[in-house]
Amino acid sequence: MSGAAPALAVRRLRKSFGTVVAVDGVSLDAAPGEFLALLGPSGCGKSTLLRMVAGLVEPDGGEVVLAGEDITRIAVHQRNLGLVFQSYALFPHMTVFENVAFGLRRRSVPPPELGPRVERMLELVRLGPLGARHPRELSGGQQQRVALARALVTEPRVLLLDEPLSNLDALLREEMRVELKRLQERLGTTMIFVTHDQAEALILSDRVVVMEAGRVEQIGRPEEVYRRPATAFVARFLGRANFLAGTLAEIGSAAVVALDGGELSVVALPRPGLERGQPVHAVIRQEAIRLGPAAEAGRPNQFAATVVFHAFAGQAHHYVVQLGDGRELEIAAPGSAPPLARGVRTRVEWSPEDVILLPVPGTPHPALSPEGRGL
Repeated sequence: MSGAAPALAVRRLRKSFGTVVAVDGVSLDAAPGEFLALLGPSGCGKSTLLRMVAGLVEPDGGEVVLAGEDITRIAVHQRNLGLVFQSYALFPHMTVFENVAFGLRRRSVPPPELGPRVERMLELVRLGPLGARHPRELSGGQQQRVALARALVTEPRVLLLDEPLSNLDALLREEMRVELKRLQERLGTTMIFVTHDQAEALILSDRVVVMEAGRVEQIGRPEEVYRRPATAFVARFLGRANFLAGTLAEIGSAAVVALDGGELSVVALPRPGLERGQPVHAVIRQEAIRLGPAAEAGRPNQFAATVVFHAFAGQAHHYVVQLGDGRELEIAAPGSAPPLARGVRTRVEWSPEDVILLPVPGTPHPALSPEGRGL
């Protein structure tokens, strides 16, 4: 995908509703064949952004460029974009076949071509034998596949999906994630997918666009935004982590953070742009913390702790432990390990490589450009 002209480009797109700024100068590209996830909490502007791309909402400013063509003021039906929404919006009086054929009939595709195209698409979404059924005779997952087939059969340049899996139960949602990703890889269709579900974005996407308050916080590959978040918001929103506030006391081959309100310090790898004496957060993911019975001489980031909470969640044990200075850490330990009871004395440890150093909000951050906040 690198080096190719964007399949879709958004440039400085803005939208306000009264005094509320929904989208605040967002710019981003989607490469041909890329699965791009727009991720963020409710109200962050991701659905408004998608609807402006679709032509359903008129922007206050900026441009939407599709395959090199400015489509900002072009009508929805002339954009050659596929749309799939949370509600599916299937026609209840039509069969599965007719629902999928609807867009082709509107484009006056002749019957000798229409039938085979619909049948091929139904086979791709594993609904081949169900063409004669009506939506009411289908499960939620089957209805979702009909909606996908209807959007894809017209061969759109880009498929836009607005939380299409949110109406499904947890197990079916996980199954549909796999099916959607495999379908996208097979067809090579560029897809832009709106979700507030972190796992969904990480599993499905080639790149994730993390949004907050109408702006882009960070754009990157799933591993990048998870392991190297550019801002405290990204670190908090993607996964669960412990935030330890302190001051950057030393910078050399390793960085040392003196924690606020105590005598403890955390060793981390240096991060470019941070300076000695700067207020920082040492961020440690829950799964990066290890529990052990004894300390090992010469290893950093080892602390005595007491278990104050435990819960079993299948794949993981969830713990809250208290350090000697009263500070508490949350830990996700492998579910296959024997559990530790409340009150047990233990030790916690993590590697310097697992510490994410972030400036305290309000201080400059070198990873963020003046214009694009992570673009």
